[in-house]
Amino acid sequence: MSQVTRAMQMVAASRMRRAQQRVLAARPYSEAIRVMLGELSQQRADPATLHPLLRTRPIRTTEYIVFTSDRGLAGALNSNVLRRATEEILAQGTEPEVVTAGRKGQDFFTRRGRRLAATFIGLGERAEYADIIPVARVAMDAYINESVDAVHVVYPKFVSTLTQTPTVVQNATENALDIVQGLTLTYNKARQAAITKEITEIATAAEALSGT
Repeated sequence: MSQVTRAMQMVAASRMRRAQQRVLAARPYSEAIRVMLGELSQQRADPATLHPLLRTRPIRTTEYIVFTSDRGLAGALNSNVLRRATEEILAQGTEPEVVTAGRKGQDFFTRRGRRLAATFIGLGERAEYADIIPVARVAMDAYINESVDAVHVVYPKFVSTLTQTPTVVQNATENALDIVQGLTLTYNKARQAAITKEITEIATAAEALSGT
């Protein structure tokens, strides 16, 4: 059991390192895009000449796009995202639209009876631009058609070394070792008791024979 969980821990650590490298490599581009979009949104121009996605209006309906993984073994990653999304949604004065990207988010909101405007699964660990376009298109169309007036994205942000999954699997390894040690101790106690009983029986028999 412990060998299996150790192997899982090694695999999880390797996957986390690769994910960390991809995030760090993409960060300069994402920050540049964020700055560019911020500057565009601050332009003072006739609203009629602005791109529909740059036009602001009073917020009546908000859409939340919630990103989670498709599978577990992610420690607190999914639970933290879903908790934050739930807090944001409950704080809304009106009923928001919810879009999920990831099976964990889909299952979470479905079990709670929330209707989803759209849901996406199977994006994988290395989602490409083409994989994300359908998610973005849902938000863009909803904003352009004015069915929503604001779109918020809830996602896990990389802030330090990702240790959630290795920690989970490491705990499983340690639990497995505890179980093995406990079973070994129980076996040794039972074996010792059996040996002691056997010695006692032999001694009793020998004493009985010497007394006859």
